[in-house]
Amino acid sequence: MKTTIEKTVKGFENAIISENEESWFVDLRTGLGEAEYPKCDFTLDQAIKDQINWKME
Repeated sequence: MKTTIEKTVKGFENAIISENEESWFVDLRTGLGEAEYPKCDFTLDQAIKDQINWKME
């Protein structure tokens, strides 16, 4: 079950951040969808930073 995390992401005020026992979920509401980050590999801040810096090539 996912739980929404109340966190403001600068520049992405409509972002939806959530978690379950194993993963963080980051949706910056840019149209790219939700990204999943395993908690064993990422902190919440690392997951958000990775998503902000993600670019399509």
